[in-house]
Amino acid sequence: NINDNSIDLIYLDPPFFTQKTQKSKNKDNTKEYSFTDTWNSIEEYQLYIKLRLIECKRVLKNTGSIFLHCDKIASHYLRVALDEVFGMKNFRSEIIWTYKRWSNSKKGLLNNHQNIYFYSKTKDFKFNTFYTDYSASTNERTGYPTQKPILLLEQIIKIATDKGDVVLDPFCGSGTTLVAAKLLDRNYIGIDMSKDAVELTKERLENPIKTNSQLLEKGE
Repeated sequence: NINDNSIDLIYLDPPFFTQKTQKSKNKDNTKEYSFTDTWNSIEEYQLYIKLRLIECKRVLKNTGSIFLHCDKIASHYLRVALDEVFGMKNFRSEIIWTYKRWSNSKKGLLNNHQNIYFYSKTKDFKFNTFYTDYSASTNERTGYPTQKPILLLEQIIKIATDKGDVVLDPFCGSGTTLVAAKLLDRNYIGIDMSKDAVELTKERLENPIKTNSQLLEKGE
């Protein structure tokens, strides 16, 4: 068990209620990663998330913050769950992560962004201001389904923590959050039900690297 009031930052990228099994292969197609994202009802899904948010609140320090990553499918249900557990007054901001979608064959507007809800535990949350001349790109892909760019996680970690603080990712997947935390000299805890995810995370943590994308190199 993680102790009460012991974590400085929680970033979670939970299942999105896609009602599908998410699959992806690594770069050389030697291994397939997958996780099941199917539910009997939206109520079952929302309760699953809410119970985990209650635990997140328990382990967060009073100065701590939580960032929850979601897409359009169930984002409104997740926002309600966050309001119920952390309180509407502790909603701090919403980050919009935009990315390129190449196909325009689908009827309707393209879904080319995801949401990250930022809540604090109390009004005394830690928040660092810093300036950057680049945006998070789609670099550092390992093939794990729904993996997020490492630079996106770095910005969140810099905003909400200092060196030596503890970062928790309860759905760590391929370990991007933990790699970003290690590169920034933070302590980290990752949890995942998938043995493949845990093994991949361990491999990445043994040799944490950040690759530069063309987008980043353009301005240098």
